[in-house]
Amino acid sequence: MLYHDDIKEPDTAFQTEIGRGKEKPFPVVAIGASAGGLEAVTELLQNLSPHTGRAFIYVQHLSPDHKSMLTSLLSKVTAMKVQDIEDMEKMEPDNVYVIPYNYFAPKFLRF
Repeated sequence: MLYHDDIKEPDTAFQTEIGRGKEKPFPVVAIGASAGGLEAVTELLQNLSPHTGRAFIYVQHLSPDHKSMLTSLLSKVTAMKVQDIEDMEKMEPDNVYVIPYNYFAPKFLRF
């Protein structure tokens, strides 16, 4: 996990475009899974405190042929707010963001 405070010479684009809360920078945790990863991320969210001070991004391989139910399914297992990500620059800590099918992530976030 990369914390902004751990960066000796910070990547300016990373610092200014993501992980900047209203008061101070915060860690952003990216979780990736194949289509079979729902059980594991469900278990993770059930066991995480809703007050970690981190934002969580969940990326799962999704079929373009089916409407995703990830946001509604995950919102039932955690007290954190779960939502489809619309603008990475507006992320807040203690939220779970689901990457929708065919989302075009900013260049500095591509894995």
